[in-house]
Amino acid sequence: MILIYRVISALIVGVAAMEIIPLIEHNSAFPGGKKTLWLIVVVVATLFAAYITDIFEIISGKLKNKRSYTPPNPVPADAPTRHGKVRWFNTKRGYGFITQDDGTDLFVHSRSVEGNKFNEGLEENQKVSFFVTTSSKGSEAVNVKVQSS
Repeated sequence: MILIYRVISALIVGVAAMEIIPLIEHNSAFPGGKKTLWLIVVVVATLFAAYITDIFEIISGKLKNKRSYTPPNPVPADAPTRHGKVRWFNTKRGYGFITQDDGTDLFVHSRSVEGNKFNEGLEENQKVSFFVTTSSKGSEAVNVKVQSS
């Protein structure tokens, strides 16, 4: 399907280039000369082709943001509360890892931290309580609460 989008984009760019070529051939007053003008046409055509391809992918529903956050599955009603410590958390990236009391690590997203109004995140070695659920990438800590020391 992507190949079809690329071919359609190339045809659109080709038609646009056919309109621009006569301008390049007859325009000797362009600063930098014809080579610079050709370079600009090629760069613009390439960007346009990529843009058109993305538009076709959006229309067909094929374009997905690979870095988007997929929320984890809901926590079962009978899920036990777990405890652990924050091993690492990057506030800028919005995620980190919690080490459970049994020594295994779990992924944690900033959206799963309760009371995290300003995206403050967690600090290393903070004691936390949480529930474990599954997400698209494996086990994840949710409803994370910082325990008072």
